Amino acid sequence: MPERVVLGLGMTSSATSGDCLAVFDELSSRDWAVVAVSTLEGKEPQAQPVADALGVPLHVWSAERLSRVNVPHPSDRARAETGTSSVAEAAAILASGGGELIQGKTSSRGVTLAVACVVD
Repeated sequence: MPERVVLGLGMTSSATSGDCLAVFDELSSRDWAVVAVSTLEGKEPQAQPVADALGVPLHVWSAERLSRVNVPHPSDRARAETGTSSVAEAAAILASGGGELIQGKTSSRGVTLAVACVVD
C-alpha cells in the first residue's frame, strides 16, 4: 500500500508550476500517495496548478505559522526572503498533521520540495 504523504513546496517568484512538477517527478520514484500540497500564503498561483495536476487539495500557511515549526534544515536566506526559516519542510509537516519528513528539502529549478508522512 502506498505511503500517504504531503508535498511541501517553496519556490522563487520565477519558478513555474511546471518546474514544481518536474522536481517532484525527479523524486517520486518511491511508493507515495500524495494527499495534499502545502506552501506559504501568496504562492497559490504557482502551487494550485500543482495540486490540481495531482488531484489533491492545497493548504497554505502564514509565514508566522510556518516559523513555529521545528525543522531539520532551517535557512537564513528563506527567513530573509519570506519571514520564515522554512517553507517546504514546515508546510509539509503542518499539513501532514505533524508527520515525519521522509524527504528533507531538495532544491532545483527555483523550487524547494519536502515530503512528510501523514499522521493518521
